[in-house]
Amino acid sequence: IDGGATWSNRYRVPCNSPHGPIALEDGRLLYAGKAIWGDESVGVWHSSDDGMTWNQLSIIEPRPGDKASD
Repeated sequence: IDGGATWSNRYRVPCNSPHGPIALEDGRLLYAGKAIWGDESVGVWHSSDDGMTWNQLSIIEPRPGDKASD
């Protein structure tokens, strides 16, 4: 709204990745990465309220012989 002059308070995101979330054309955020709270699965989440809450869309299963925690 103000070009980045002010920031909101910090809040938790569901996963971590080197790139962070992306903004979709409809205003939602899409975030693919490794879960940082709980089971450390790899998955995809979306938020429709500017990142305040997140819903998991899918879990990405590791290939045979791989582990998500590697």
